[in-house]
Amino acid sequence: MSASPASNHRLAELGEQGWLRRVARWFATDSRRLVLGIGDDAAAIAIDRGEGPLVATVDALVEGVHFRREWTPARALGHKTLAVNLSDLAAMGARPLAALLALGVPPTASLAELRDFFIGLRTAGRAFGCPLAGGDLTRAPQWTISLTALGLPAARRGGQGVLARRSTARPGMTLYVTGWPGESAGGLLALRRGLQAPRLIARHNRPTPRLAEGAVLARVCQNLAMLDLSDGIVCDARRLAEASGCAIEIDAAALPISRPLTSWCRAQSIDPLEPILFGGEDYELLLATDRTAATLARDFARAGVKTPLTAIGRIVEGRGLRVLDARGRPLPLVDRTFRHF
Repeated sequence: MSASPASNHRLAELGEQGWLRRVARWFATDSRRLVLGIGDDAAAIAIDRGEGPLVATVDALVEGVHFRREWTPARALGHKTLAVNLSDLAAMGARPLAALLALGVPPTASLAELRDFFIGLRTAGRAFGCPLAGGDLTRAPQWTISLTALGLPAARRGGQGVLARRSTARPGMTLYVTGWPGESAGGLLALRRGLQAPRLIARHNRPTPRLAEGAVLARVCQNLAMLDLSDGIVCDARRLAEASGCAIEIDAAALPISRPLTSWCRAQSIDPLEPILFGGEDYELLLATDRTAATLARDFARAGVKTPLTAIGRIVEGRGLRVLDARGRPLPLVDRTFRHF
């Protein structure tokens, strides 16, 4: 990490993804135990056990950046803290083992609010099979939350644990998405406007990590590329295309739009494609595989998974992302994805 003429440049000039690519290069060869390093939804570390590599992910939630306490009840915040990390494990096809929490709060923090946060965290941990194993509590100017989740591959093939990657999409595969993307972004917009939208707000404050869905997909798909939708379909599909060295075409008419989102967007004179394409924090799974929609539907049904899975596009030769209208013409995209830097 030697100095360079760019040393005095600001992070905002390079951007989050540009900086992370640099960090990935610096640490690419630092450990032989790293089965998967920087670049996927979670890292995988070789351990001396027969269950496959240890899967580890960490995420941060900062008051004023990721949440506002007047919008997010403390119990919902505890739930979300764990859920967003478990979504990364789901994207790898991993099952959770335990979590570690680093929590920074002001000394004036209410004990009742702290209690509710930990109750939300505990309730989510019991629901998703991920207990809190330890952590750290420190003073901070505002609520600053960092949680690390640990897991193991949920699926095995040939005696080995199987993990999904972002870099394994190939031309000819179909692009799918789970659930109802865009609802979380609709909920956030409702909160910002002080409007009622119970279903959408609940989806924003209490996301559901698609752990069962990720496990099924990792087990049944011989060829699979997958990540979770944390930053919207446009941003995350571009990440998938870049990691795999191919292009993605999305059919706008095929995107699933839930009735609550449709109704709310109509009342607000908003095109529902906006929150679906550019909204974030859905924590659905975006995946590419050569398995057909009918076959995947049967796979989900056999496993008792009721989450809808929708084919929304395809992997093709080339580079980049195109969103096509009903006539197959590219839609002009003005990227409105939230970026930290």
